[in-house]
Amino acid sequence: WQEGNEFSELETGEYQVVVRETAIACISLVEEIFISGDTGIDLLDSVITHPICVGDDNGQVSLKFSKEVNTEQLVWDHGDMGVEIDGLSPGIYYYTLTSGTGCVERGKVEIFTPEPIEYSDQFAEVEIICLGDSLRLSSSKNEAYTYIWITDSGEAIEGASIEILEGGTYRLVVENSDGCSVTEQVQVTLLNEDFSKIDFLASSEGVINDPITIVNTSFPLRGNTSWIIPDDVQVIEDTEQGLVLSFKTPGNYEIGQYATVGDCNRSRYKPIEIFETIAELSNPENYGKNTGHLLDFKLFPNPNDGEFSVRISLSGRQDMRLMIVDHSGNIVDSRIVTGEKLYQESYSVTDLPPGVYAMIVTSGTASRYITFSKM
Repeated sequence: WQEGNEFSELETGEYQVVVRETAIACISLVEEIFISGDTGIDLLDSVITHPICVGDDNGQVSLKFSKEVNTEQLVWDHGDMGVEIDGLSPGIYYYTLTSGTGCVERGKVEIFTPEPIEYSDQFAEVEIICLGDSLRLSSSKNEAYTYIWITDSGEAIEGASIEILEGGTYRLVVENSDGCSVTEQVQVTLLNEDFSKIDFLASSEGVINDPITIVNTSFPLRGNTSWIIPDDVQVIEDTEQGLVLSFKTPGNYEIGQYATVGDCNRSRYKPIEIFETIAELSNPENYGKNTGHLLDFKLFPNPNDGEFSVRISLSGRQDMRLMIVDHSGNIVDSRIVTGEKLYQESYSVTDLPPGVYAMIVTSGTASRYITFSKM
């Protein structure tokens, strides 16, 4: 043990230089020093092969000295011997060279860490997809890399992004120009919630201040449904069976239905065009303004083959509009009846495709609907 700024008469070997702050008795610096003797053997060249890919341990070192060095003369700290070693990971490797006269020299070589493949993915280890939906899995794009998605079936799809419709395990392989690659895996779970029955019937057109009936035809769900209605539309009636709306301003609107089941959700929208007057509608006729309350409204038989009758009973004489609306909101039949308290209309729409339709009757003061099945 020696103290001071200068040290002398040191033998060959390893030493620690310790700097201590006496005022606070704190060691602030420890440095290792190796004192070598003169072996008379000079290092002429070192050939170092660095790993190409992150995680590889295939680095190599080959040292060339001014004199021949046998295997036992050069010992590496990690246990290898000789002027040539391989199977090296990135790091610093120290060696001890001993001459024939017993003099010792220390040396080191460094194996560098290769550049990593840098990218960012925009997906989690586990993703959820709902039945009928699609899911986009994507990674940041680097033109220097190639991207390949591999599906459960072994199908390989090139590109940084993939659009999937089914559950399963998907692997993204990102490869650089050196042939190095990294692999990310995502497990996609498919939730089989059936939203195919989420639907409603609505007329595709109407007149300001006239009641517009929206018929809820959604199949019962384990989850919840709600309506999406523009702020400037008045809700006259809101029941499980549907809505009655009033529009104060002409224009194009969208009415929507939003359904949630567990982690899945689905929305469906249908357009409604509102006109200033009934004369502007696709079937222009004068619309009666007589008042009266709708007492009774029947459609029979139901189901039917397209041949049926509609009976309407009013408290007073009033003009009525009768519409048949299909699932897409198309008005497949429209007529106006005038001047009576009791109407019975016969229908023959046998050319309509089988399905569920809505018979909607509206007046200036009332709106009703009945759904019927055409076989």
